[in-house]
Parts: sequence; C-alpha cells; structure tokens
Amino acid sequence: MKLFLLKIFSRLVIAFICLIVFVGLFTNYVKNQYDPYYVKLLGKTDRGLILGDSRALQGIDPEKLDFPTFNFAFTIGHSPYDDSYLKLILKKVDTLSKGKRHHIISVTPWSLISPENLNQDINPYFSENLKYNFSNPNWEYIIKYWDLSFINSLKLLRNKAHTSDFGWNNQNMGEEELKREYPRRVREKIDNYKSKYKKQALSLSSHRMQNLIHIINFLEKTGEISILRLPISKEMQELENQFFPNFNYLLSNLEIEDKIDFVDLTYLDIQTTDGNHIWGEDVPKVMRELNSRIKR
Repeated sequence: MKLFLLKIFSRLVIAFICLIVFVGLFTNYVKNQYDPYYVKLLGKTDRGLILGDSRALQGIDPEKLDFPTFNFAFTIGHSPYDDSYLKLILKKVDTLSKGKRHHIISVTPWSLISPENLNQDINPYFSENLKYNFSNPNWEYIIKYWDLSFINSLKLLRNKAHTSDFGWNNQNMGEEELKREYPRRVREKIDNYKSKYKKQALSLSSHRMQNLIHIINFLEKTGEISILRLPISKEMQELENQFFPNFNYLLSNLEIEDKIDFVDLTYLDIQTTDGNHIWGEDVPKVMRELNSRIKR
C-alpha cells in the first residue's frame, strides 16, 4: 500500500512539474513578443504610462525616451477612452511608489468620438472582461484568451512584428515592402475611415472626455503629464482637420496646471506604414523631437 501511494505521489509530483514547465514555456512564448498585449498585463508598474490607441502602441518607444515609461497603449478597439480602459489604467499604476513619473497620453479624435449607441459604450474586447488585478503570470488572461494569444502569434509572426518588454509594438516593415504596399495601404485606410465615420454623425463623446479628465486627475497625483498628438500622413491629417477642425484647441485647453502640457507633433515630416501608424524606422526621429518638447 505504501509503495502504491508512493508511486501515485511521485507521478503527481512529475505531472505538477511538467505543468509548471509547460506554463512557464507558454507564458514565456506569449510574453516573448508574440502576443502584443500579454506583456502589458503583467503586474503593476512604477514607470510613467504611455496611453492611447495603436498610433501610440506603434509610435512611442519607451527605450528611446529620456525618462522611464511603459507603453500601455492598445488599439482603437481595446483602448478608446472608455470605462474599460480607465479600469485597466487604475490596475496598472503602482500608487505605492513614491518616485515622480512622467506620463504621456496620446489622443486622437477617433478615440474620443461617440460610439453608435452611447448608452451601450461597452468594450467587446478583453479590456472589458479582465476583472482581477494583474499578476505575473496573468492566469486570468491565459485562461480566458489563450486562443487569442495563439491567433495573435500567427499574425505577428507573419508580419514580423515585435513587442518589447516595455510594451512598444514595432511592426518592422522593410523599406522595399513599404514602397510596394504604401499606396494601397494608405488608400484603404483613408477610405475605411471615410466610410466608417460619416461626418454628419461624428461628435466627441462627453462621457469619454470625462474619462480622459478622470485619467488626467488620477495620473497627475503621481507625476507630470503630456497630452500628445503624434504625426501622421498628410492624407490622414487632412481628414482629421476636416472632421475635427477644433481638436487642437480642445486639447490645449487641458493644460490646466503646470503639471500638464500639450505637445503637438503633427508638423513632423515622417513616413507612416498606412497613413495612420509611424514606420518603425522613423520612431527614433519622433522620440528625439518628443524628448526635446516635453517640459521636465
């Protein structure tokens, strides 16, 4: 009987070790730059946050800034300035750290417009459904979204994308591919925005503006804040100016205290991959300009 129990116990130990090894390999696989989101959901951070949609996700590299930051931007679907993104931000910031930080809030008009049904401003992505504080490994994300991680892995491997340990997602498009694909990509991107957002139906959401102000009020307790507009293509800039001619004025009015400044980099002449996202090779140029413009 003792021998039988010993065998059962030894097999359970081996199975447990195998499980730990498997989970370790899986989470390392996911973290090691295949899933663009998982690395962002591992515990709290005492670094300044970079917030925004995919324009910030791909356009702001924390390792090129002169101060410690973590890129906590996602996509226009995952992180418009809605209730779910606000909840994620509150979970991510280490409020116990006493060091002062500098946060960057990248804002586009598309992340602040009213959804089709304002009473149903519910995010269908994981940002709405992660209920617990972030852990490392993040079991909740792994259990609920392991299939999403696998799909993202295939997409990012195909696109040769790479997400750093500090959250920056580099699409890593080669120069030849860029020259070949850019005209089609920018045309499709502009046409998609025009068809998706009708000018007569567009308006900024007062609810999302209130969320943005709530985020600012929360973050300014831990440091200084820069409200940022990243550079985009001429075509995309013209579209945003047409739909939202007073957007810069609105953002500049958020400079309500010395801790907050508005940085507009739309004057920069840079290359994008599709009119909307900065080409990885031009990100260092944008970071140098951002470093020179930020008040610290």
